[in-house]
Amino acid sequence: MRSVRSADVAVLFVDADDGRGVLQAVADLLTSALSWPVTPEEARHWLRQLSRADGPALVLAVDGIGPDHDLARRELEDLSSSTFGPQLRLIVTADDAVATKLLGHPNGRQASAIGRRVDVQIGLGLLDDDEFEKAAEALWDRRMGLQHGAASALELRVPWVLRALGGHYAPGTNDPPDRAVVLPAQLSPDVIGHTRERFPDPELRRKFLRLARGVLHHVEDPDLPLALKLEAMATFVVRRGTLERHLDRADIDGLMASGYLKPAIHDSGVPVLFVRLPEILASEASRVLAEELMARATSGPAKAARWLVAVTSRISLGDIIAAHAFADAVQGQRGVPLKVVAALADMPPRWTPIAAGTHAAMHIDGVGMVDMTFEEDGSFTAEIGGKRQKIPADPEGLGGLLGDYHPWLILSHLAGQRIVYGAEATRLDLELLGRVGSCPHVLRRPDNFMQGSGVQTHSISGYGEVVCHAAGIVEPVTLSLFKMLSSEGPQQEEWIERALASRSSSLLARLDIALRETEKLLGPVATWAQAARQDRIAPALTEAIECAAA
Repeated sequence: MRSVRSADVAVLFVDADDGRGVLQAVADLLTSALSWPVTPEEARHWLRQLSRADGPALVLAVDGIGPDHDLARRELEDLSSSTFGPQLRLIVTADDAVATKLLGHPNGRQASAIGRRVDVQIGLGLLDDDEFEKAAEALWDRRMGLQHGAASALELRVPWVLRALGGHYAPGTNDPPDRAVVLPAQLSPDVIGHTRERFPDPELRRKFLRLARGVLHHVEDPDLPLALKLEAMATFVVRRGTLERHLDRADIDGLMASGYLKPAIHDSGVPVLFVRLPEILASEASRVLAEELMARATSGPAKAARWLVAVTSRISLGDIIAAHAFADAVQGQRGVPLKVVAALADMPPRWTPIAAGTHAAMHIDGVGMVDMTFEEDGSFTAEIGGKRQKIPADPEGLGGLLGDYHPWLILSHLAGQRIVYGAEATRLDLELLGRVGSCPHVLRRPDNFMQGSGVQTHSISGYGEVVCHAAGIVEPVTLSLFKMLSSEGPQQEEWIERALASRSSSLLARLDIALRETEKLLGPVATWAQAARQDRIAPALTEAIECAAA
C-alpha cells in the first residue's frame, strides 16, 4: 500500500513461477496495458531507458524464482548489471535452497554475479504478529479474508501455507466483485487435495513417494537423537544415509540440484536433508500410510491404531496426514477401516499433573531444543544451548500436561470428512463430532512458536476447560463442526437435539463457536445458525457450565 501512494517508486510485480522468463513476463504485461504486441527485447529496451530516466524509480518485484528457471537467472544477471541505471531496482523472492544457488558460484568458493550485487538478504521464517496482520491485509485486498481464530494457528504463520490456501481459494475473474471468500482458520486434510491439483507431475510424485518412505522410516528409528526427533516433529527432515536406502543417488542429487532438498549438518552432528516442498511430502506420506494402514488393520486394528499414532505423532502435520490416509484408503476402494477408527476413539486424551522434578524437552522454531526442569515452587529452569534461565512460578501452580491427544486430533480432522458406512448409511463423521467434540480439554497441537500467546479459555473446576468464543476456531474439531453446520446444518436438527441432550459443556461451547462463524456466511444458513445459537445452544451452554461447576 505504501508503494501505491509513493511518489518516489513504482512497483511492477512479475510472477516468475511459470518459467516463461522475466522479460517475457514484462512484455506480456506491457502488451496487455498497451493493447499492442511487445517482444521481450523491446521490454528490455524499455527497462533500460527507464533505468536512467528522471522520475520515480521502478522496482521490479520478481516473485517465485524456481529451481529450474535458468532463463530467469540469466535475465536477472543482465538486469542487475551496469548496463542498467540506478532507477531500476530488483526484489526477488525464492526458496532458500534456490536462493543459495542464485547467490553462489557453481564452484562453491565464491559468489555468483547476482550474489556480488545483492545489497540486502531477508530470510522469511514464521510470520510474527505484525507480519501476519500485513499478510491478512494483503489477502483482504484480493477479496480473501481469514476466519476468526486464524491468528492462533501456527501453520498459518508459514508463508507457503498461506500461499497455497490463497491460490486455491482466490476468487475467480467471473465471481461477483462485491463478494469475498474466507480462508479456514485451521489447516485440514483439504490441503493435501489442493496439493495434488497443483502438482500433478507423475515423475515428481514418484520421487516424493520414495522420499516419504524415507522420512517415515527415519522417524521410526529408535536410535534417532532426541534433538533430531524434536526437529522432525516441526519440519520434514531425513538423515542422508536413511534416504539413500529408499531413493537412488541420482534422484537425490537431482532433487538437491532442483532445490527440493536442502543438505545440512544437524545440531546433533548428523548429515540430513530438509524437504523444501512439504505439501508434496505430506501428500505422498498419506499414500504410504494408507497402504500400510490397510495391511495392518486386517491383522490387528488396535495395533494398527497404535502404530499410526506412534509414526504420525513424530512428523510435521502428522494428524492431518493420518486423517487423509483414511481417505486414501477409501479411494482405493478398500473401505474405511472402522475398527481402527474405533480403536483411536478408545484412546482419549488424559490430563497429567506436573510433578516437581519433571524433565521435558521441546523444539522451538528459530531457537532449537529447549530442556526444561520443573521445581517444587512452580518455577522451571529452561536450558538452551548450554545457557540456563529461571522462569518464575505461575501463580496457579505447576498445572499439568495433556497427554495422548494425538489419536483424537486425527479423529478431529477425520470428522470433517463426510463418511457413511453400513446398510443403514450411518454417518461416521457425525458420531465422531459428538464424541470428540465432547472432550473436556482443548484439542490442538502445542504451540512451539516463541511469540505464541496461547488461546483464551474458560476453566471449569472439576470438569476441564472450554475455548472462549472470543478466540474463534482454534481447534480442528471445531473447524469440522463448522464444515458440517455451514453445509448441512438445517438438515441435521436431529443431531443437534442429541448434542443439546448430552448437556456437554465442551460440545455446546464448540457448537457455539462454529455457529458464530456460520452466521457470517451469506444465505439462509446464516439466519438458521443465528436462531439455533441464540435460542437453543446459548441457553443450554449456560446451564451446562453452571451444572458442571456446581
